[in-house]
Amino acid sequence: QHIQQLSDALAAAGLAQYMSNPAHKRSQLVTLTERGGATFMRMRQRELAAIAAGAHLVDADELDAAAQTLRRLRNALTQTGTAS
Repeated sequence: QHIQQLSDALAAAGLAQYMSNPAHKRSQLVTLTERGGATFMRMRQRELAAIAAGAHLVDADELDAAAQTLRRLRNALTQTGTAS
């Protein structure tokens, strides 16, 4: 339901469009429009700039520790059946 609402909002804003799905008669495919693709690229560029600006704040050991922590959390969630 939530994904459908997001898809509908993106389509209403002209950022995505529905297309027929040859593999499934009842569900449609969602693709970005040209405007949606351009919007995504601008968002991605801003994201990369923010990451680059903050890269000096964290060293490799801290990133490794964070990755290990997130891996343990994901594994714990997977074992309890709450991760997808």
